[in-house]
Amino acid sequence: GCCGAAQTALNLAVAHVATRRQFGRPLAAFEVVRGQLAEMAALLFAMEALVEHTCAAQDDVPLLAARSRAAKIFCSEADWEVCDLAVQLHGGAGFIEETGLPLLLRDARITRIFEGANDVLLVAHGTAEVSAPTVLGSTLGERIASHRDELRARLGVKLLNRQRLLHRLGRLLVLREALEAAERRAEAIGTVAAHALALHFAQLVSARAEPLFTEPAPGIDAIARALTEPR
Repeated sequence: GCCGAAQTALNLAVAHVATRRQFGRPLAAFEVVRGQLAEMAALLFAMEALVEHTCAAQDDVPLLAARSRAAKIFCSEADWEVCDLAVQLHGGAGFIEETGLPLLLRDARITRIFEGANDVLLVAHGTAEVSAPTVLGSTLGERIASHRDELRARLGVKLLNRQRLLHRLGRLLVLREALEAAERRAEAIGTVAAHALALHFAQLVSARAEPLFTEPAPGIDAIARALTEPR
């Protein structure tokens, strides 16, 4: 469902930027717009790849469960990103119901909540990896495994009560799973376009993963208390 919605949003965005003109040129001629289209296409490529990757584990129940969590989290969040960028590229017209984009955006938002809220699933994903460590391939996988082992060595069983760290670890694992799926899909397809999409997605993953290896900012609990406790 998320893949289909994202594909529809991308199709609408491509059609719009090809015909809508600003400053004497179609929107598609502008570098920033082309960059946004490339990001949308790379995210969709990885979404579809991760769904295929998940289905391939149908005979391995534990692996299927782990990949299903990753696919639900990644595809629901990427769907929202793609639909949001499609609205952005449409400008004010993106708010007009007749374009179909407002409905796509509303529907995309709920997918991050139902069938398990993503924040809960991310903590569960991180907890599963801490409780039963797996062998994580690829350069990113090796770095995640090292980070996971460092957390386990430093915190021991206390790590299971550190939800923010588990949440971050879970997100790293989701990114790794999506990246691995995208790379495998590109190899299977074998075209220049597929490899370009996988490479661009790898760059997106690199930028998104890096902050997750650092400790959460200090003072988060103090801020939350100040916001929620009676004054």
